[in-house]
Amino acid sequence: MMCAPMYPHVLRPLERRQALFLFAVLAFILVIGCFHPVIYDETEGQYAGAAREMLERNDWLVPTNNGVPRFQKPPVVYWCMMASMKVFGVNEFAARLPLALATLGWLAAVYLVGKRVGGPALGLYGTMMLASAIGFMVFTHIIMPEPFMAMFITLTIWAFLRAKWQPERAKFWFFLAWVFMGMGSMCKGLHAALWPLAAAGLTALFFRETRGFWKGLGSLPGITAFLAILLPWYFAIEARYPGFILDHFVNEQIGHAIDKRWPPSSNQVELLVFIVQHFFLLMPAMMFLPAALAIWRQHRKTCSEPFSFAHHLLLAWFAVTFVTSCLSARQDYYTMSAWGAVALLLATPWIAPYRITRWFFTIPFVLIALAGAFGVGAALWLGSMEDDLQVSILPIVERDHLWTALQGFSLGAWKDFFPLLKNTGLSLMIGGGLAAFLSFRRKLNLAGAALAATMGVPFLMMVQGFSVKEEFFSLEHTAKKIAASAPAEARVVYDGYPNLASSLFFYLDRPAHWVNVPVDYEYATRSLSIGRSLYLDEQAVADAWRQGPLVLIAEESTLEHWGRIIGWEAPPEPWARSGTRVALRNWVD
Repeated sequence: MMCAPMYPHVLRPLERRQALFLFAVLAFILVIGCFHPVIYDETEGQYAGAAREMLERNDWLVPTNNGVPRFQKPPVVYWCMMASMKVFGVNEFAARLPLALATLGWLAAVYLVGKRVGGPALGLYGTMMLASAIGFMVFTHIIMPEPFMAMFITLTIWAFLRAKWQPERAKFWFFLAWVFMGMGSMCKGLHAALWPLAAAGLTALFFRETRGFWKGLGSLPGITAFLAILLPWYFAIEARYPGFILDHFVNEQIGHAIDKRWPPSSNQVELLVFIVQHFFLLMPAMMFLPAALAIWRQHRKTCSEPFSFAHHLLLAWFAVTFVTSCLSARQDYYTMSAWGAVALLLATPWIAPYRITRWFFTIPFVLIALAGAFGVGAALWLGSMEDDLQVSILPIVERDHLWTALQGFSLGAWKDFFPLLKNTGLSLMIGGGLAAFLSFRRKLNLAGAALAATMGVPFLMMVQGFSVKEEFFSLEHTAKKIAASAPAEARVVYDGYPNLASSLFFYLDRPAHWVNVPVDYEYATRSLSIGRSLYLDEQAVADAWRQGPLVLIAEESTLEHWGRIIGWEAPPEPWARSGTRVALRNWVD
């Protein structure tokens, strides 16, 4: 049976103008967003702090946090941040700018894949779907290697597709794929190569006629280029710190992949939460899944082989990433690198030539508008009773994932978000209503543009929301107070794990000490005995409190405990405060 063409191959002039306008707006939002908020704990402080320390030492080889080598990840992200800080200074904007540029590169790569799968229109609408997703907005504003790795994995998939469609130049495209896999692996780890290779293998398993094509991946020049990118840094670190490679690949990379890293470096997201939250993180694109399924059903009626090589590859790409992430030390953002595949598949209804009822589009837009109206109503209602709402906030150790962070604040603690919720609701109500009207009139290109533009307001509100809650996720205020007022010889002790206070690595002007943390937490301390003196027990902290100037940073809820350890009759007044954490000093001005 003859197959109807699935996608148009050109963009109309109006769509080209829309694409350029929306990309320019998104680039502006991403770059402006680099200024705010302050550097957060967890991943932001670890990466920004390492880049700052490397730049101060003019050392482009060894990432360090608090002077202790940080070997968990390869150095490309650090290098990008160092280059940015050299140009713009050591500040939040310079730390985040490479992330914004990598995010734009990721979107451009998704467009290239979409263009190769189904033409420029699919690339445009797939990119819009990804850029408007809630998870994209949240996680591309937090310094982490995922957007960098996502860009290179997506470019790898693009190179695979180019090799398939240009067999006469397949050797070049496979070579380029290995280069992209090497660069991605130097951003986070070997899964930047293993995921695309596994997707290729899965595609070959179900698409038998491609098996001969995939043999081209065994290109000796490509593998040589991959190893030339990957090995020099690893061998240089191994030469300086023998045993690093074994621990890095076995404990860090394989250990994380099967959730057997010792000791565990983070709490795992519950499997059910991890699965369900993807429907939320990929909103509003997921609302068009019924339309996508309807289109595929129509296509099956006209084509005996409706699933092309490209679609098999997209499905395999996401499936491999999602399944392996479920088995790993799950974090909210682990599947990010394959979100582009989902976005492109969900973009199909916008441009496919098949007629399906307009309600497949209109109803989701109506629901978006209703969600906006609900948000406005909730903001006004909560605002009217905010004085009666209880305020309670859990310690930061209980707010280490997206879901637990949301749960860690009572309703009263979210009162500063009520105006942001109202603005977001208004934008969704207006934009969703306009898009519903346009889709009902079957002007889907304008409806899609309206949705994409509408999501810019939630993006800006999200950036503002990060700033509103920054004191609860960063020790920036405390660190700057220490730098400005503490004696040069004053020691700083933090009660808890370094990753939960990693903003100190970026803002603090002296090393930090840790208490109530196992000394074997990091490879450098566990196997190389580097930085072991930074780990104290409670009695050592009590002795230091009586011997010289000291700043103790702890959760306010633990002060009674510390009073028993140190022997306070009453705890000192907090000298500085960062959310639920307070800094105490043992001297008077």
